[in-house]
Amino acid sequence: MRNVSIGLLLLCCTLLWAQNKSDIKEIEFSKMSRGYEEHVRVNADSVHVLIHDARGEKAPVTFSRKTEREEWVSLMDIAKPIKLKEIDELPSPTMKRASDAAMHGTLTITDKSGRSYTHGFDDENPHDSLKPLLKQIREISGRKETK
Repeated sequence: MRNVSIGLLLLCCTLLWAQNKSDIKEIEFSKMSRGYEEHVRVNADSVHVLIHDARGEKAPVTFSRKTEREEWVSLMDIAKPIKLKEIDELPSPTMKRASDAAMHGTLTITDKSGRSYTHGFDDENPHDSLKPLLKQIREISGRKETK
């Protein structure tokens, strides 16, 4: 009986400490500068994209579509090694966005409890541990990296 109690205690502790990727509700990538903004929001059900380039005469581009099951599974597989609680503290590789007109980006992961974890960076250059996630979001949104 004692071994069963110890086993259950260890199992509970493991479950509490382990990050469960099924707890991710939504991932959003935003990119903006003076006169330009882009937002891609992906969840298990849908993909939403908004692109507004006020520097030109083009109308804003917006579209939504259903997220394919394989896309969400792939996104969750890529997110698996990411420690959500550490995202806010990841250093940005560069700080060009400190300039007023520089393009800056943000990755935000929201869990099912509503807590958000955010990483800010220049353009499309996040911390190395988040680059595969951004690449996958770009593929899902139908827009590849624009460099």
